[in-house]
Amino acid sequence: MATVSAALTKAWAGLLPASSSWAKSTPALPWDQRSTHEPSSVVPGPFDNDTDNIAWAAEVATDARVDYNTLAYIDALEPDPATIQKAFKHPCLKQFWKQEVNEEVDGLMEKGGLRVRYLTDLTEDECARVFGSRFHCKIKRHTSGDKHCKVKRCKVRLIVQGNKMEKGNVFFDSFSLTPRATAMQCIVSTAAAEDMHLHHDTVDFEQAFIQGDWGALPEGEPTCFIRPPSGWDGVAALGLNTVLELCAPLYGHPAAALCLFFTLDEFMTDLGFVKARFDESVWVRQPGGQFKHKLVVGVHIDDSLIASRDLAELEEFKRLLLQRFKGTNGGEVTE
Repeated sequence: MATVSAALTKAWAGLLPASSSWAKSTPALPWDQRSTHEPSSVVPGPFDNDTDNIAWAAEVATDARVDYNTLAYIDALEPDPATIQKAFKHPCLKQFWKQEVNEEVDGLMEKGGLRVRYLTDLTEDECARVFGSRFHCKIKRHTSGDKHCKVKRCKVRLIVQGNKMEKGNVFFDSFSLTPRATAMQCIVSTAAAEDMHLHHDTVDFEQAFIQGDWGALPEGEPTCFIRPPSGWDGVAALGLNTVLELCAPLYGHPAAALCLFFTLDEFMTDLGFVKARFDESVWVRQPGGQFKHKLVVGVHIDDSLIASRDLAELEEFKRLLLQRFKGTNGGEVTE
């Protein structure tokens, strides 16, 4: 037990700035010591922002037998739940998982990625293409800096159980081109040698796969359906006689990543980019026309590495990218 407590204390040491009064307090307290639950200038908790930490602390406050410090250690290092049912049983994080589940499915519906259909309206062939679905849970954390190990968000993705799909019937290819490690190292080396600005994973696609265009696939648009996922609040309202049609690629579909790649390739080609000869997941645009400086872009599924000598042109490229693909824009490489 002493070894575990020491490991937790060491792991938590970098989660708060050294100036934090909470960070200077005694790191590990006995489980039977009651917390005072007094507010402080720095809100203690496993998250990287005060809003989520306040919501988390409200759950902790319901049980005076444990203290903020000890529980924050544990929740910050919480392993990913194997199922959404296990996620909903977590005493302090369940509210975040439930919120993410509803935002995930509601977002897919609003973006046109899912459409409600009735089983009685499907043909016999379409009924054979109804598959299961489930939620995948992942706790996203910072990997360096002052917020090292702090939780960014409890991320949920709705995935189709593509392991039940037959090749040649629902899909034809189940691969997607991705850059090798040496290709990304080449971009970093080029950026350093040519004094380029380098932005990594700063264009964050929202629900990336559903932004792929089925029509970009060589074989055309597939038709398949999923049963409403357990854990979503809307299941009860839909009833037993309903399924959800996949109007866009969904996580778990074997062709989803390939569809996103072809859609992205069409966008890059329209902007004048050409694939690098050493790797088809790296695009290069030579100076001329809209951009006066060279742009180099490497993409791994929905994570990007972008390099350019001119920061304004780099930001302009990201602006165009976010016009086509919904997402958010960050900054330079930080971790």
